[in-house]
Parts: sequence; structure tokens; C-alpha cells
Amino acid sequence: MTTLGQYWDVSLRCFTFSDFQITPTIEEYGEILRIPVGRGAIVYHYLRHLPTKNGMARMLGVSLDKISVVCPSQVQGIQRKSLEDLLKTMAIAKDWPSFNRILALLIYGIVIFLSSFGVVSFEAVSVFQAVEHYRANRIPAILAETFMSLTKVNTKIKGRIRGCLPMLNVWIFNHI
Repeated sequence: MTTLGQYWDVSLRCFTFSDFQITPTIEEYGEILRIPVGRGAIVYHYLRHLPTKNGMARMLGVSLDKISVVCPSQVQGIQRKSLEDLLKTMAIAKDWPSFNRILALLIYGIVIFLSSFGVVSFEAVSVFQAVEHYRANRIPAILAETFMSLTKVNTKIKGRIRGCLPMLNVWIFNHI
């Protein structure tokens, strides 16, 4: 994927090869995730504020003391280990609604908005919150994260693709 990243054209936001250009689209990502991208769907947009600890606890259906907020290396979020422990607790208690929300948040934090610091970033929590509360379509946020990761790779000397790597991997293999 890092090799593929060198073909990313920052100004055109597409992969540029010798004789063609290609870029992921909202429709392709929607098809990969099996999420319909229909008319009238609410599109996710950043609300200009990060979720509060109280809001996260309410959204996940857990007490406030169960949320462990950390900020290693400028990545602010919830400690992934604490969410995994919560998941086990919810499974034992058979609290399936909370279990499902925590599992979904972990998937957002591990698969879509990957952080190498063992943290589910507040960006992932923000998208998850918009999807949970407003039924917003997450595909534009996932595609934007892909574009931002690819741009970071090409604007830094030692960058690497951070977020949405599994999606980009599936997308490129579909085209190969």
C-alpha cells in the first residue's frame, strides 16, 4: 500500500499511472461496505466539536467511570484496551445493545480510523456518534479519511497510510 501511495496525485486526488487515472468513489466504498448510498441520506460532516466523556458514556450505555480518555502523541481518544474490557463485561452481563455499540465503535477505531497508539480516536467516535444519533452516512467520512491519509503519505518524507487501509486494499484489489 505504501508503494501504491507514491502514485497518489495530491492535486488531482487520484492515482496517476502512465496511461490512466483512478480514484475511489463514494459509490464504490458503499458497495464494498454494503451500505446504500441513496438520495436523501444525511451525509456526515464534522460538527466542529469533539464528543464529551459524558456523551460517550451515554452513547455506549455505560457509566462515566468506565470511559478511559487518553492523549498519547496528540491522538486524543478512548483507550482501546478499556473498550475491549467493557466488551467482555457486557458479554458476561448479556447487555447486548451496549455490547453491539461498543463492538461497532471498536470496528470504527480499528478498521476505519486506525491509530497505532492503542486508542480509538475522537474522530472515529465523532463519526460513530453521527451515525448512531443522526443516521448519517459514514461513507463520505471514510473516503475523506482515505484521501487525507494518502495526501499525508505524499506530503511527508516518512509518511504511511494510517486510516482506512483495509478499505483501500479491498478497493484496489477489486480493480486489479
